[in-house]
Amino acid sequence: MTRQVTRGGNPSRITEAELQQAVVTLGRLLGFKLIYHTHDSRHSAEGFPDLVMVSARHKRVLFVELKSEKGQLSEHQTIWFAELLAAEAEVYVWRPKDWQNGTIEHILKGGHIDS
Repeated sequence: MTRQVTRGGNPSRITEAELQQAVVTLGRLLGFKLIYHTHDSRHSAEGFPDLVMVSARHKRVLFVELKSEKGQLSEHQTIWFAELLAAEAEVYVWRPKDWQNGTIEHILKGGHIDS
């Protein structure tokens, strides 16, 4: 069982599993009824994002990769993200700092981040 992730403190102390649980919990609270995560990626397409989050009510589908503060996208993840972005999908790489500074909540509530 993972501990509850809150804002404040050192983002590098939040594990990817804890971040994922926090994102899934908040996503469900905000209307994302379908959230998919491949539990064993050994037999799945390399590089597929960690989460696919669907809200029919808000007409949104998000593809999310969760990383530690220092984690980098693999070559296959980069290809998936490039193709999804080219298809105009909503694609994000979220890190613990994005949870703590409110970015994730802002996006899940329908906000956009300027690149």
